[in-house]
Amino acid sequence: MNCSVDTYTSARPDGLMDVLGSDGLTVSNVTATYDSAFTNNLYPGWRFPSASYKNVNVPEHHFDGLRCQHHSRADRQRRMANQALVFSNVKVVMKNWVAASAPFPAIAGLTNTVSLNYSMQQTQSLHMKAQSETVELELKASVATMKVGQTTDLTWLSRGGNSCSGSGAWSGSFGTNGMRAIKITTAGTYNFTLDCRNAGSTSSTTLSVVVSS
Repeated sequence: MNCSVDTYTSARPDGLMDVLGSDGLTVSNVTATYDSAFTNNLYPGWRFPSASYKNVNVPEHHFDGLRCQHHSRADRQRRMANQALVFSNVKVVMKNWVAASAPFPAIAGLTNTVSLNYSMQQTQSLHMKAQSETVELELKASVATMKVGQTTDLTWLSRGGNSCSGSGAWSGSFGTNGMRAIKITTAGTYNFTLDCRNAGSTSSTTLSVVVSS
């Protein structure tokens, strides 16, 4: 109840931590390296085993993972009692992940706010997820670091949204899912922002592509 964990580094071979049933927990500035082969390739190594959570805030997190598999989608149905979970600027580096999509956790419940950043070292792709209330948004760059003249495919998907729009390095009205091939001819950092919304909620995420000469 109303407690915090700050500047925590985990060396556990079986994962980062088990979070007990909590109300008013803040976990910040956490760093961990995890090889999922230790637990027969189970992911994510950061477990929320209780039936529900309230007012859990994770403002900073960096997690290195290896050889990981998807979380069970059954968690989504069991944990609809979650309330006011905040995962902001959570960064995950996956050293060896070959699936087409990122292994985003299923975060169910009410009034949750989620911002996840998954970097895949093997493919140099970048996957972003945002969730606000009833709108989920995923945005992926097939390559996030490249040379001038090369192309990256930006793919997006919104669940619960009925319209999307872009700003920053791209602009306009988008459908709730799609793909665009982006060719960049000048070196720099390009920020692609996507907003998806319905009548009551809006989710937004920004994906950065770095282009060198």
